[in-house]
Amino acid sequence: MSEGPRSRRGAVAHLGSTSSDEPSTAANPHPLHASTPAVVANGRIEDLASLEGDKSFDGRLRAARQSLPAEQPKTKVPFWSPSTTPPIPPYLADQVLTIAVTSIALGILWGFVLPRALQVFAFRNIRQSGAAWAENLLKTLARPQLHLYFLSWSTFHILEFVITAKYNNTRLYDDSFLLNNGLAYYLAHFFGLVEFCIESLMIPHRKVLCGLTYLGVALILVGHAARSLAMVHASSNFSHSVAWRKRPDHSLVTHGIYSISRHPSYFGFFAWALGTQLLLANPVGICLFTVVLWRFFSHRIHVEEMHLVEFFGDEYIAYKSRVGTLLPFIA
Repeated sequence: MSEGPRSRRGAVAHLGSTSSDEPSTAANPHPLHASTPAVVANGRIEDLASLEGDKSFDGRLRAARQSLPAEQPKTKVPFWSPSTTPPIPPYLADQVLTIAVTSIALGILWGFVLPRALQVFAFRNIRQSGAAWAENLLKTLARPQLHLYFLSWSTFHILEFVITAKYNNTRLYDDSFLLNNGLAYYLAHFFGLVEFCIESLMIPHRKVLCGLTYLGVALILVGHAARSLAMVHASSNFSHSVAWRKRPDHSLVTHGIYSISRHPSYFGFFAWALGTQLLLANPVGICLFTVVLWRFFSHRIHVEEMHLVEFFGDEYIAYKSRVGTLLPFIA
């Protein structure tokens, strides 16, 4: 369970104007004062004699605009960084949820018909070309495991947003889909897809439906269920970032799925991610995902529980002594 409000950085520009019959002084050269003889613009004092007699609002507004830099500095933010926008207001959560569900339904329809629609333009021509590599590539892309993998991946991110909007609307952000999960997250899944394609082309008999496929499906379903229940049962106590300070409304959740695992969301993610690699029958991906995720969650749980002990004291220590994590080799 990861709690705490995510950090947000943002600047709010406040434009205040005051009216005075007294002439402005050098200590207050604000362009909105009609009698101000000059403003500071781009580090220079610029004369506003042309606006001296214009005491209207438009005149003062033009003076204010002249005082602004010609070009505002731009900050480049990596695509995997958390959003810098403020949270979506709770009173809009229902409408946002409706929009999300509608988009999901339309996306399902779009994705269902698109593959066959594209066959009109490309599939038949490629097949008639007789190129062996093209035939093998089409067979790889047509494997049901690959499509089930993408279905599971998209379902994971859809559930992140929908459950947050329904059960934790005070922490609903435009990036609550959790698509900003870090560059390492995308590289890991990209590596898994590359391994699947290469092995499908070189050793296709290893990529057939088998017991490993259904074991992967079972782990994926367990992962989805565990993480979704964790978000539902924790409700407003759930957050995608570790809490560094205890909020006034922060309470220790020990009921529901938290009665069998201290960190069901982490267990769910671990099971889901490992299940995707079993589904694709990726031997390297299975080993890589297991080691990397275990090291990540082992460290994160250690750090998070130090804060939870600080927040809840003996209550959390007693909870920790009677409930495990369900993660391998993490007590």
